Amino acid sequence: MFVKEVRVSFGRTVNLGNFESTRVEMTECAVVTDNNADEVAEALYEELRRKVELKCEILKERRAEAYRASEGHGRREDARGRSDDRGRPPIVDKPGNAAS
Repeated sequence: MFVKEVRVSFGRTVNLGNFESTRVEMTECAVVTDNNADEVAEALYEELRRKVELKCEILKERRAEAYRASEGHGRREDARGRSDDRGRPPIVDKPGNAAS
């Protein structure tokens, strides 16, 4: 039997932190010319693995940059260092009693 083409898929799930994750998956197809399907499949696999790993690293770095850019947005301080927690609901330890 002669194999005419090889299709390889590779994927990885990336944990982005803060309960977020995404899946990176790529597929490539190559035509086999010299009855070397195993070698072609191995080469495609290695290429896809490298591409998926690179894309995963890019996604992780973008997520880290977005996190660093958003640091400090939940709490505001004035010039005297007093915090302003407007917009946050009060913490309640017992019904009817609000803790500060």
